[in-house]
Amino acid sequence: PLPACQRTTPVSANADLAPAINAAQPGDCLILADGDYSFPTISKTGNEAAPIVIRAANRGKATVQNGGLLLLKSSYVVIEGLDLSTSGATSPIDNGGSNGMIVAFSDSGYCRLTRTRIHPTAGVVDRDWVVISGGMSSHNRIDHNELGPLTALANMMVIDGTGQEQPL
Repeated sequence: PLPACQRTTPVSANADLAPAINAAQPGDCLILADGDYSFPTISKTGNEAAPIVIRAANRGKATVQNGGLLLLKSSYVVIEGLDLSTSGATSPIDNGGSNGMIVAFSDSGYCRLTRTRIHPTAGVVDRDWVVISGGMSSHNRIDHNELGPLTALANMMVIDGTGQEQPL
């Protein structure tokens, strides 16, 4: 189980999401009301005793229909209970020839994606669903998620390490 929230911030609409994420501090829980959201790049740092949690108020009712969800140089950030029907986004990270991602952890550690449904409604060929890449990525947790159905050529899970296709 996660530690108790030190501060709870309700996010009632998409326009409130980016400012809430930017203001989030260790121990904060952002609670997303039912509705559709577009995520900014998340570059936040919590800690083991006080992670930053971004959670749907009602599991599966906070949706992402456009864009991707990128955690970049983040640590101890938890994403919980979302419904991602997005076809994803092109990716600023180098991940093995893919044309993009839906969720990516890049140079991020101790982050978690849990109790989330990923089911792109538009098939995008060669778009990776969940990507972990970067030499600094470690100890990330992907658990209790529902993936599928797979309707186009794609990788559901990719672990790229440094993101290099050729050995160093």
